[in-house]
Amino acid sequence: MDPRRWQRIQELFHEAVALPIAERDRFIRERCIDDTVMQDELRALIASHSSVGALMSQPVDRASGDFLLREAGFTDSAGSTDPWIGCSFGPYVVEAMLGRGGMGVVYRATRIAGELSQTVAIKVIAPHLRSSPAVNQFLQERHTLALLNHRHIARLLDGGIVGGVPYAVMDYVEGRRLDAVCDDSTTAIETKLQLMLQLCSAVDYVHRNLILHRDLKPSNVMVNTEGVVKLLDFGTIKHLSVAASDSLMTQAGMRPVTLRYASPEYIEGYAITTAADIYSLGMILYRLVAGHLPSGMDDLSIGQYLRRLRSLEPESPSGGLNAPRHFKDDLDAIVRKAIRYEPQQRYLSVAALADDLQNLLHDRSVAARRGGARYSAGKFYRRHRNAVIGVGILVLASGLGVWAVARESEVLGEETRRAEAGVEEERKLAHLLLFDYFEQLKRIPGSTAAQRRAVAEALTYLDSIPASNDRPLLARDRVDGYTKLGNLLGNPYEENIGDGAGAITTLEKAITLAQLLLASAPDDLNDLQSLAAAEQSLGRVYFGGGDPRQAVRYLQPAAQTSRRIASLPQVDSATLAQAASVVDSLGDVYAQEGAVSLQDPERGIAAYLQALAIDQAGLSRDPACARCRRGVALEYWKLGMPTEALDADQAARYYQAGLETLAEFAPEDQATPRVRRIDTVIRQRLGIALLAQGSSSAALTMLREVHARFKAAVDADPVDARARFDLAALDASLADGYDQLSRYAEASAINHEYLDCMQFLVAQDPGNKTWEWRRADALLRYGRGQSRLGHPEQGDRQIHEALSRLVALAKPASAENGLLNLAATSLLTMHGDAVQALTFAQRAVATERPPSVNSILTLADAQRAAGRQIEAGESARQALELLAVHPRSIRNSADTARARRLLHAAVQARSRKTL
Repeated sequence: MDPRRWQRIQELFHEAVALPIAERDRFIRERCIDDTVMQDELRALIASHSSVGALMSQPVDRASGDFLLREAGFTDSAGSTDPWIGCSFGPYVVEAMLGRGGMGVVYRATRIAGELSQTVAIKVIAPHLRSSPAVNQFLQERHTLALLNHRHIARLLDGGIVGGVPYAVMDYVEGRRLDAVCDDSTTAIETKLQLMLQLCSAVDYVHRNLILHRDLKPSNVMVNTEGVVKLLDFGTIKHLSVAASDSLMTQAGMRPVTLRYASPEYIEGYAITTAADIYSLGMILYRLVAGHLPSGMDDLSIGQYLRRLRSLEPESPSGGLNAPRHFKDDLDAIVRKAIRYEPQQRYLSVAALADDLQNLLHDRSVAARRGGARYSAGKFYRRHRNAVIGVGILVLASGLGVWAVARESEVLGEETRRAEAGVEEERKLAHLLLFDYFEQLKRIPGSTAAQRRAVAEALTYLDSIPASNDRPLLARDRVDGYTKLGNLLGNPYEENIGDGAGAITTLEKAITLAQLLLASAPDDLNDLQSLAAAEQSLGRVYFGGGDPRQAVRYLQPAAQTSRRIASLPQVDSATLAQAASVVDSLGDVYAQEGAVSLQDPERGIAAYLQALAIDQAGLSRDPACARCRRGVALEYWKLGMPTEALDADQAARYYQAGLETLAEFAPEDQATPRVRRIDTVIRQRLGIALLAQGSSSAALTMLREVHARFKAAVDADPVDARARFDLAALDASLADGYDQLSRYAEASAINHEYLDCMQFLVAQDPGNKTWEWRRADALLRYGRGQSRLGHPEQGDRQIHEALSRLVALAKPASAENGLLNLAATSLLTMHGDAVQALTFAQRAVATERPPSVNSILTLADAQRAAGRQIEAGESARQALELLAVHPRSIRNSADTARARRLLHAAVQARSRKTL
């Protein structure tokens, strides 16, 4: 159905159900005068809505066990018996209806297998939605349930299609609805909170799998006979990724929603985050504690309902509890924080909400309360009443001795104050030198030489501070100072002066100091951040230097620490942005393009999605957080690159989402160097994608614009290593574009610039493996261009030198698969040693898990060149099988043609051998 039509139907539906029943039919006729089909669709939706309302309003028959509050033989609004009763879904026979919602109907069924039988629940999509986008949502629910495995989530057992209608078979939960259990007068408040904690555990697990539920309510939660909570319905899920952000249902204006438990932003149709599910959990908690939802919210239109929510100050849900005042005040604070109208004012995560419920149960301070020292002291007293009383007696008994030591304490206190004053002066000096001075210096174009001298002085100063002078704050400043200096020395992801070895030594000092600090205070947030930042920086230095395995040693614990930091309650947006940056760095080591990554796109994409979720949480908390917005744009860019091999259109959507995110900055912010650089690299990637798809002219237009930006950055500071490498990487792609259009002179000029950049970088940091192999690549490209332009002797000399360097770099066992592929391809292209090329190609395939199409095709080329035609055909066949899995990848058509040529040659060779 046309999305605009669905949008119109939804709008009319909400208006109609807000009217008295007697006025609805007249309203439908007047608003759909010339569209009888729409009239029928509206009447069917309203009938379904009314039957669900009537069904839900039936009192719970606790004596019957009441599984999903439904009974056999339920009749629809027309009075006919349900047609599925008695039918078979594969081996399952439907016995009775259990429940009906806006999206589907659930039945009880029995599976008969030999002498064994099993009772299950079967969900079937609602009849009026079987030709709508809701079918895709139903299939998505079924697929998602198959991936989830959690004690508090009902399992998916089976699924299939009957008569063109998809169905899902799930655990049959014998028990009662969550609200029915909590409405029982024998259920203590502690039990209600424990049940709520089980539900939070399930939802937190769902969120950690990057899924939103979007329809949490008591009718979707069962408590079995053993007191275990089971979350049942996932009919409205949304995956936290761009690929699923605009589902067909959303595009069609279909947003299934249970109004009284749905968040305001979901009702209004805005983009939602995990905060929407947290709101629903808060409303469920209110309902379980109070026995009802906030008053004054019945029979309201959508607009009236939202206005009521905006000004909602609900009465105390705990008012009817027989509990101490402090307990009720804490519980009310938790509920009110969870259901705040503004998403950024709610709990940052479900785990944070669960932590506060645990604190409440154990009489600890809850984060939702802004209590002072008296509040915390009261909590401590109640937890340790007997011990406090005992200590009080001892204090009274020793009171006379206090006066005797008072004078000595005064003297010691004065000495301590003087010592602390000296430390504070040290801190001021350190901060001025290591932070303020360098921040100003880095903003001056062409100041790299001055920075190099300043770094040497600053390191001498840091090393000179005696360990005996350390206080926690000064020690932390030293950690941060070493980290900042290490980045400036040789972190290729920041402005640096190209001293990789010096960066490693300096950052190791930062990590050692940070670990010493955490040994005495393991949960200190600032120290955790300092350690993660130092480990991230060292990991980036190793990765930028061509050693991803060493990089992972530091980035894995850094990412683990950062995910822990992001889950803490009430961390601010700046903290979340830094945590996302660390997790993002781990994704780079797994999935970043180039010779040195570990080529594990699945882990890389998972890390990028986690970083994206953290940045989005920070942006939700503070929409003005520039760093979070930049982080979101970067994550979209990085998600696009590994996705190009899977789905070209999806990769383009990621890039476009990144550009749209940056476009939300104010114009003056878009002109800042950081935002402009992110915008540039995303445009660079779009240009490369166009180039790979054969759109050479369009690609060149975009890449030339990017080239001008990078060239300007190099001209502004000729010794900035990062700016130089940005230009070099762009040159390689731009030269490919000129080659595709047979503009060889322009390609040669760009390759010459590429070579100059890499010569400069190798001279700055001779031990950098990435610089070394890229210099060889640049020399090879330039040599080929020279031969093509009529200078064969010069070209051959450069090609020979480049091949020698690539072979030497690829021979060690530590060589990465990207370098191995480059060496093998170069040898084959230049008619070099086919046996050596085959060795490199075999090692490249062996180092990838699983091997990529490019590696397999390089192996096939090498096998063919080495005379192993049959093996080449088998490799080509394997590549074709992989290409069939991802037919929408950017290079699919070119790689498919290449694989077919190799397979055809192998078939011909086999035929000749047979003859």
